[in-house]
Amino acid sequence: MVAVIVTVVTMALLGTGIGVLTGLTPGLHVNTMALLLLSASGPLYAALGGGFGIAIIIATAATAHTFLDFIPSAFLGVPEEDTALVVLPAHSMVQEGRGFEAVCLSAVGSGLALLMGVAMLLPFRFVFIDSGIYPVLRENIVTVLVGLCIVLTLTERGGRPEQWWYGPSAGTVVLLLSGLFGLVVLEVEPCPLMPLPGNILFPVLSGVFGVPPLIEAMRSSSSVPPQSIGAPTLSPATTACSVATGTVGGSLLGFLPGMSSAHATVLSMLARGERHVEQVIVTLSSVNTANAFYAIMALFVIGRGRSGAAIAIREVVETPLWTDAPPPVMLHIVAAVLLAGAVSFVLTVILGKMAARTFSRIPYRALNAAIFVTIVLLVLLFTGAIGLVVLAVGTLVGQVPVELGVRRSHAMGVLLIPVIVYLM
Repeated sequence: MVAVIVTVVTMALLGTGIGVLTGLTPGLHVNTMALLLLSASGPLYAALGGGFGIAIIIATAATAHTFLDFIPSAFLGVPEEDTALVVLPAHSMVQEGRGFEAVCLSAVGSGLALLMGVAMLLPFRFVFIDSGIYPVLRENIVTVLVGLCIVLTLTERGGRPEQWWYGPSAGTVVLLLSGLFGLVVLEVEPCPLMPLPGNILFPVLSGVFGVPPLIEAMRSSSSVPPQSIGAPTLSPATTACSVATGTVGGSLLGFLPGMSSAHATVLSMLARGERHVEQVIVTLSSVNTANAFYAIMALFVIGRGRSGAAIAIREVVETPLWTDAPPPVMLHIVAAVLLAGAVSFVLTVILGKMAARTFSRIPYRALNAAIFVTIVLLVLLFTGAIGLVVLAVGTLVGQVPVELGVRRSHAMGVLLIPVIVYLM
């Protein structure tokens, strides 16, 4: 028993360190590190605690990543699938000198979502699985996604408020255009310049969500104001509602085929109906962490992995179904994830404070130009020349909602439409 505890704690801290690295490094995803860990053999395999230890590392790295990836999204504007929709709310707070507050809000959302997610495991299994809801949703997932697209466009009120039809029409244009872009480019194979698995989603999402704000910022004469280092003031009731919405959305959709945290984010934001950027960030971060956690828990509840990390865990350790008592390996992973969440919360606040103090001292145009060049270089490194083409076209697609004056979230059609077509 002591040996198991030592392995869980040691590998959890190692996994947390890996998650911090991937979260802070644009273009480097947990799935890439999971693939590298799967190749461990011989003495390295033994040193990592065998398949059990590697499973702990992967689970905790995936958890820590969801905490730390907010920092480059907020201060650098480099989005991933998990953080694409949080870029603009975070940037608005950075421009108000409240970047550190944004980081704290994200850490609170992720931390509370993890705690709530663990507390929800038993009732979630009863309501979602034992009652038979899961098979019904699984069989009607296309209807759910189409309904999500319809709600997403019908709730658009931007552009020309005096013309009721303009917002939904413009939103539909963005949704379909980005969806067409996704249908084409998500079939493209990246050609990385280094021997690591590249992910075409990096240039896709960087183009659609990351580069357009950078170009706009480089054109302006604004600068990053000095950042205040103070904790945000939160309404307990409002924050609890945001966390609950994000956690339920992230956990529910983390079990469904073809769904990701990006889809869960869109649905949760529509359900929440919150317009204050503080609560938007809390909700988005809650979705991100809850989705990552439940995608792994799906291994034990429905016998299927719903993320790259979960699939990698299934490759290295036996994941028995949770029938009566929870399997020991599941309890060990939950304990390790809670430890990783606690450490990641502290590290997110510390590193967020360092980022807030650093970026306000750098000339704004030069900073955004450097970020733009960094994105281009990372895209070239991880996806090759074809990635640069995807980045360029994605940037044009990402500029369309700006020109039409509607929400950028419609551009999540780049993921929604291909999933709908694939599942039909």
